[in-house]
Amino acid sequence: MEIRNSWFGAAIPNNCKGSSVTFGSLPAGQITVTSTEVIGDVSNNTFTLQVVAGVGANKATTAAFANNVVTITLGTAANGTLDNAKNIATLIVTEINKLAGFDAAFSGDGSGVVGITSQCAETNVGGNVADSFVTVTADAAGVAGNAFTIEVENGLINGALNATILNGVITLTLGMDAATTPDPTKNTAGDIATAIDALVGVSAVADGTGLGVPAIADGNVIGFTGGTTGLLPLANGQDATECPDIDVLLRNWNAGTNQWDYYINIAPNGKHDSNWRIFNLTSY
Repeated sequence: MEIRNSWFGAAIPNNCKGSSVTFGSLPAGQITVTSTEVIGDVSNNTFTLQVVAGVGANKATTAAFANNVVTITLGTAANGTLDNAKNIATLIVTEINKLAGFDAAFSGDGSGVVGITSQCAETNVGGNVADSFVTVTADAAGVAGNAFTIEVENGLINGALNATILNGVITLTLGMDAATTPDPTKNTAGDIATAIDALVGVSAVADGTGLGVPAIADGNVIGFTGGTTGLLPLANGQDATECPDIDVLLRNWNAGTNQWDYYINIAPNGKHDSNWRIFNLTSY
């Protein structure tokens, strides 16, 4: 049997695989989902996956596939909030594996709790000095939250701190002293967080004690970022290395292990096949 070096322009031959996506967190809550019916290069940019919160009381954790989207709906408790006991990786993987055309696996022992994949937009008001900044977050996850802005303006003489919201624009009016200067005693991070948190559609939290004064001034416009739809694309599917002959043996030097890796096709391999196997030779 002849041992050859690669003739197909790559160091090693590839088996066909479907596209995949990984979500959740290590060590025990990460899940990888792979397409098994639509495979190869064509499986890329075909499917997306999202994890959404169930709506209502005592909802079960489910997985569904429609319009090329895998949707995992997290289970809820009697009060309508997400039920951690229903939303661990092992249970979610079980639901995904009921779907035709997909395979799922979890990390560790699968006991980690999985959350929704959509993210809320947020922003920082005032910099990063401890006790002197405010984190403001859109209440609803999704890209729409990225449109929120905070516009800072000076108020009237002796005026109080105030915050209003209209059409996604939060106007933060600073409290003023008897002259025309913002009054630091009226504009602490805690005060600003309280004013913004009272608005519908956003939540605000001051850092630490909140006793410091954020570094903001009249005319500042602060945007929100980070809101996502929660749709995660399945990617990295690949066609296999084609070889019409059987028992073709290839070798490639593996610098990591300081030895040759050998590959053999146990059957003729087309672009949608997985007949390549790796092995090592041992001297006796």
